[in-house]
Amino acid sequence: MGMDSRHLETLLWVVRLGGIGAAAQHLNLTQPAVTRRIQELERELGAKVFRRQGRNVALTPVGQTCLGSAERILSEVATMRIAASGKAAVGTIRVGVVESIALTWFQNFLARIEGRYPKVQMEIELKEDSNGNSREYVEEFLVRTSRRVISIGAPAHLTREEFHERG
Repeated sequence: MGMDSRHLETLLWVVRLGGIGAAAQHLNLTQPAVTRRIQELERELGAKVFRRQGRNVALTPVGQTCLGSAERILSEVATMRIAASGKAAVGTIRVGVVESIALTWFQNFLARIEGRYPKVQMEIELKEDSNGNSREYVEEFLVRTSRRVISIGAPAHLTREEFHERG
């Protein structure tokens, strides 16, 4: 049997929930079924992904690499399922974020939303923080990194242009 998304999903949930028992409960499987999936994944890879530590498990270096790949692959699988179903999410997400976050990991979050939900637009409420970033710089950065940001800091009833005209 080859590797499939169920193996990757099992790996992901064992890591996220911290153990085989919790993953089994979340996936509505027995613990032996979760263990079997992990063993099949390890057999397919030819390497151990977990190191047993008493009742707990910890990722091996190979497991750490596999985890990142599994997250990306499962995200792509979810995107394919959404596209195939014809039930893509549509609408607007309103998010509040401080400037320092907007300049760090938030751009990756926006890229994932854009990739997974192409019909969703973003409204961002930008909060100033004490890092000394100019608001204009942060706004321009967010606009450059995202095709779907429709307003930054604007109340929901204003368009981006109306907000900047009042500015």
